[in-house]
Order: sequence, then structure tokens, then C-alpha cells
Amino acid sequence: MRDLPLNDRDTFELRHKDDFGQVYDLDDPRPYYQGLRPADYRMPAVVAAWLRAKRPVVARARGRSTPLRILDFACGYGAVGALLRHDLSMREVYRHYAGAWRRDEGRVNWEPDRIAFSRLRRDEASYEIGGIDVAPVALEYARHVGFIDVGFAEDLSCAPPGPELRRFLAGVDIVTECGALGHLLTGAVERLLDATRGVSRPWFLYCPRTDIDWSGLESLWRESGYDASACVRAPVRYRKPLSDYERDQMLELSARFGFRPEQAMASGYLLVEMTLARPRREGDGRDLEELMLSDDAC
Repeated sequence: MRDLPLNDRDTFELRHKDDFGQVYDLDDPRPYYQGLRPADYRMPAVVAAWLRAKRPVVARARGRSTPLRILDFACGYGAVGALLRHDLSMREVYRHYAGAWRRDEGRVNWEPDRIAFSRLRRDEASYEIGGIDVAPVALEYARHVGFIDVGFAEDLSCAPPGPELRRFLAGVDIVTECGALGHLLTGAVERLLDATRGVSRPWFLYCPRTDIDWSGLESLWRESGYDASACVRAPVRYRKPLSDYERDQMLELSARFGFRPEQAMASGYLLVEMTLARPRREGDGRDLEELMLSDDAC
């Protein structure tokens, strides 16, 4: 991880995904979003659009009359919940967090942020949202401003869920992922599946980047009795590379996993096929068309 300058009036020029570790768990989300904005990272909006559009289908398939229970994996500052619950676009999220920030101001923006977002609230009852992340401050912020209902500061890549998370998992309908460290996801999903044996097993909505090896997760789905299929009609623009170096690395790794340049990247964006994994007994593919997100929502 490179050392990034943090001045009194901070500005950031993040050049690679590995740089984000230094802005991922600060007292204020502004440095994180300001560093990410040049990449036009879009996936929280695409995931939120799928959940809004397909909530009735998921609820019917899960036999759910109460709010849909979501666990947002690696949720960070809660962008998916922000977009689900508020009249917001991803562009407006970036605009909100564009303001200046000082390290010595600590959490001074938390309450103004909560009030600002409360005015945009549009959905009080459709979703119960839990967030899991290794970043406890980011989780606390997301809960304070109302993006999530409960946060779990746990690292499932190296340890099983704790008691509170296990209780929450017992009623989870769908686990979402739109920006995690992909090489850690297989182990985390395996621990989630182990924790839900004997209860209603969740669906998983995730965004497999072409520059990551997903063969382990694909094997896990088969061994665990899950079917996994793309739930978008065409690959979705994930984000732009943050530098020429990152772009070249993305393309090199994608080629290693069998993707041609035009399959991995288009119009300057890395492409992903957002994927839905479901227990095999809950769908044999005939209803997949009903779960596909239309092109105009991507």
C-alpha cells in the first residue's frame, strides 16, 4: 500500500484500489468518496436498482411478507443502503461528500449528514439492512445516518460469524457484495453458508470482476447446492481505472482468467456480470428471466 499525503486540508489522488485502505475507516467519508469519484464507481447504484426492482420477486420466492432482510458485505460507509432508502443517485452521493474535510474536526459532519439525508428518505419499511465490514468507524457512521440498521465489525475471511451476526443471518434473505476484496470472498461466503445450515439459506448478489479468479467460489456454489447465474442482460460498467498502471494491471489479470480486452473493459470502464446465487431448490432457472435487470436500470 502506498503512503498517501494527509494534510490539514486533505486532498487525495488515489491511483490504485490498494490505496483505499488509508481512507476506508476515517471519521468522515469525504476522503473516501473524493478519492473514488474520478473512477465513477457505480455498483452500489446498480445493486440498489436490482433490489428495488426485484424486491417483490425475492419476497415472493422467500415467502417473506415482512421487510426484506439484507446483509451488505463489505458495506463500508453504507452506499447501498443510502441509495436504497433515499432519493439519491450515485452522482449525488459524490456531490454530497465533495466538501472540505479536516482530520482534527473528527465526527463534526455526522449529525449534519444525518439531517441532510433524512430529508431525502423515501423508504422506511421495505428493507432491514445489516452491514458487515472490517471498518468499525465506517459501520458506526452508516448506522448513525440511517444507511444500515445494524453493523457487524467482523472479518469473515479469517473467522466465523459471531453470535449476534449468526442471529441476524438466520433471517437474511439476500447477501449483497459490490466492492469487496474479491480474493477474500470465497472464504467469507463459506463461513456464511456454514452459519446458515439448518435455517433458511440466503441468496447472494455479487459483482465478480474479470481481474479476479472466481473458480473457488464457483466450486463452492456447486458443492453447497447453489446455482449462480448472471442477472443482468449485459455486462455492467463497474468503474474506471484510477491510473494507467491500474488499467494495465486489470487487463493483464483479466487476460490471465480468459477474458479478451473487449470483454474486460469498454468505454474506459471495467465490466462485470452481476451474478445471483440461489439454493438450487429455490429456482431451477425457469424464473431467471423475472430476476434479470433491464439494460436501462444499469
